[in-house]
Amino acid sequence: MRYTEIAIAKPFEGAPSINTPDCFGASPNKPLLLKIPVTGERPMVYRADNLPCGLTLSDGIITGAVAEEGDYTVTLVAENKQGKDEKKIVFEIHKDRVQLTPLMGFTSWNAFGYQVTQENMETTAKRMTELGLSEYGYNHINIDSGWQGAYGGKFDAIMPNEKFPDMKGFCDRMHAVGYHCGIYSTPMLNAFGCSMETVPLPPGCTQGEPDDRFADERGGIGKIRKEKNNALQWAEWGFDYLKYDWRPADPYNAELMRKELVETDRDFGFCVTLKARPEYHTYW
Repeated sequence: MRYTEIAIAKPFEGAPSINTPDCFGASPNKPLLLKIPVTGERPMVYRADNLPCGLTLSDGIITGAVAEEGDYTVTLVAENKQGKDEKKIVFEIHKDRVQLTPLMGFTSWNAFGYQVTQENMETTAKRMTELGLSEYGYNHINIDSGWQGAYGGKFDAIMPNEKFPDMKGFCDRMHAVGYHCGIYSTPMLNAFGCSMETVPLPPGCTQGEPDDRFADERGGIGKIRKEKNNALQWAEWGFDYLKYDWRPADPYNAELMRKELVETDRDFGFCVTLKARPEYHTYW
């Protein structure tokens, strides 16, 4: 029998190695967050040469907003007592220019299912940092179904249940250590993640009578549209990414949510899940 030797990652040893992609996208005048992922022995000194106006670097995390559209080439530098590494990255600042590279990070469903809590998510993020995963570019912490409570609040949007006592605080703490935050929803009246006998059922981004243009999965898609309400609420909390989940997926409902996300004061990565009909291939 032949055995393959498994290499064990050592993210906090040796000379620096910068692990950013070659590009990073953001919209003008919207908050930008990029933790510079660097493996190597600590302490580490970071530098970012030619940052565009509006961006600052602190403790290896670039934040701020850029007013002027354009492509800005920045040289990232990381140095420790073992050596130095440099890498160029292009900040592509254009409207709705987000998620230019594949998402890397953690999503809660396979680990916690519908029982997920805010404490689970914060503990996971802490462990990812301790293991050095964020230094390889794993930079998303995404909450799947299980956070939803009843409608309410200043935007008449879905409020979190008792398992998530402080959504804004969660996002603020994740951003402070360089993670982007993701959330889950659906255009259906009732979200996936639990049986239809669950009381109360987790609500989605529509209300009212089912719209007979769409499938009746999970009670169907309601005639009262709440995409704007929820997009505004997620933006106020500080989320950066939405997983939007229904069956079968269709361009009409996807586009309603996409437009509302774009109209907020934050950039959102937007992921539509589950299978779509072949005739929609040009939209996807």
